[in-house]
Amino acid sequence: MQIERKTMKIKREDIDNMSHISVIAAIALPENLEEAARSIPDEVIKQGMVMEHCLYYSQVQNQHLDLENIVITDQHRYEGLAEALSDQIMAPYSMIPNEQTPKEFEDETEAAIREYETKRDDFVRLLNGRIVPIYDYGFSKDYVVKDGLICKRRFGPLQREKRTKKAKKMQLLLDCPFKKVYPAFVDYVLQYVGNEFLNWRSGYFYNPQGYWNSFVVGGRYRNQFLVPVDCPFAVTGSYGVFEYQHDEQTYTPEGYRWVAGAKKRNIAWDALKKYREKVPVEQFHQYGAWCAQGGGPAECRLVQMDEGPIKKWGRGCFQGCETLEQFGSDMHYLCQMEPHACVDENGWINYSDDWSDSDTEVSDEENWRKKVDRFIDALPDDTLLLSLDCHA
Repeated sequence: MQIERKTMKIKREDIDNMSHISVIAAIALPENLEEAARSIPDEVIKQGMVMEHCLYYSQVQNQHLDLENIVITDQHRYEGLAEALSDQIMAPYSMIPNEQTPKEFEDETEAAIREYETKRDDFVRLLNGRIVPIYDYGFSKDYVVKDGLICKRRFGPLQREKRTKKAKKMQLLLDCPFKKVYPAFVDYVLQYVGNEFLNWRSGYFYNPQGYWNSFVVGGRYRNQFLVPVDCPFAVTGSYGVFEYQHDEQTYTPEGYRWVAGAKKRNIAWDALKKYREKVPVEQFHQYGAWCAQGGGPAECRLVQMDEGPIKKWGRGCFQGCETLEQFGSDMHYLCQMEPHACVDENGWINYSDDWSDSDTEVSDEENWRKKVDRFIDALPDDTLLLSLDCHA
């Protein structure tokens, strides 16, 4: 079952808290893995995450990827199967209501009426007579407003902005009242706000039990698991933002590769443990030296700074005043990164759930890491573990 991936409206009070979170999904694989993978239509695979990361690297290398003639390999089909399986297990927890979720109506009628009667925005009248906001994608993908004039975004061999004949024929309606553009309130709700309009009420439906509004396999949390380089079944996942900006091989133990998903039995848990015992020590001293020098090498461009001595290079985060023990505090756990949640056929477990042990002096974070380990330990060896990047 494919769940539509799109941006949705969520409750207004939740908007400030939206972020990307790491989720570990535990999925029972079909008995005949190869047959299940072959059942994924070619077009679904091409449009899915596999082609996304292929396109990403073709753009980085300025190479053209011929989607029509590309050869779909078994690995591509495994990636497509992983996406389909993750869609199924994640469906009940989507903020976007579907056939597996309850739904509630968030009524925004009063706020919509106030805005409709008092507020304004910038619009453009297109060549076909339609009036749309200047940031409407149908307009903004090809045109831009500069100094009160409409210009073609990219024109000619040099792809420069230009006042073309078509651009001159469009009409700007700056600071225009909503009531002038949308004579009827229902038109304002449907066309501008994008809400539902039911029984003269403006609002939207959402799943009160939802945790995510979009996700990908891998993404920012792609390299979660280590498997042998010759592992027959593993999921690469979608590439994360800025991943090409540092040398990934520096952080990969010889004979292994990082993946977004694999069978529990195929994950090199011992190698992961050794990796965590060795790499944090090396990173701690290296990052300390870089901080003392005022910066790292040019190839490590992913750097984050606050007013204090906090910096990030590659996969590590260094705070100048912390100890080695604090820097490598996650080395004793199964997962490379601390997930925000875990999900399987039995339900969803959140970091924020009441799992802490108030009778001990163990920290909430440590209790959560132990709970994640228990979650993984209890799974059958053939369970597929996937690292998901969820927008929540």
